[in-house]
Amino acid sequence: RKVDADNENTTMSGVVFELTSLDGLSLNETTFTTNEERKIIVDNLKPGKYQFTEVEAPFGYDLLEDPIDFEIIIGQTELEIPALTVGNELTTGSVELLKVDIDNENAPLSGVVFELASLDGLNLEETTFTTNEEGKIVVNNLKPGKYQFTEVAAPFGYDLLEEPIEFEIIKGQTELEIPLLTV
Repeated sequence: RKVDADNENTTMSGVVFELTSLDGLSLNETTFTTNEERKIIVDNLKPGKYQFTEVEAPFGYDLLEDPIDFEIIIGQTELEIPALTVGNELTTGSVELLKVDIDNENAPLSGVVFELASLDGLNLEETTFTTNEEGKIVVNNLKPGKYQFTEVAAPFGYDLLEEPIEFEIIKGQTELEIPLLTV
């Protein structure tokens, strides 16, 4: 059964796996695709050790790094059929924030502190970020969802931003789609 690692109810049909025999047994079929119930069922396997390798992940998800090993035992009954549940992690995205002085030819402002929050209730490893010498904050490994930056410490002589800066990480985001926020 194929599931989203964070939400087991998410549909994961159309995921492609290669099946190999670790004992060198020949197989009638080696490529399998999950059905609408997120399952692959393989019949008529001789007793032995086998391995599923994910070769095509669903859109917006990372490919499983490790193959899934299982064994068919001699005399196995239907009650003993291995049921494997494997989950994919959503591919994470990034955001870049640039803090500037809009009255001084967009000069970058360093040392400005922002709090990052998930508007979808996702847990974040880090929530406080400070702009570097180039006035930038870059945050990687954000799961798809809606977020906001809130300025909590303005540079000396500047007013604190009143409104939070909202942005979204899109499922399957590429480097060309990284949000660049200039404030």
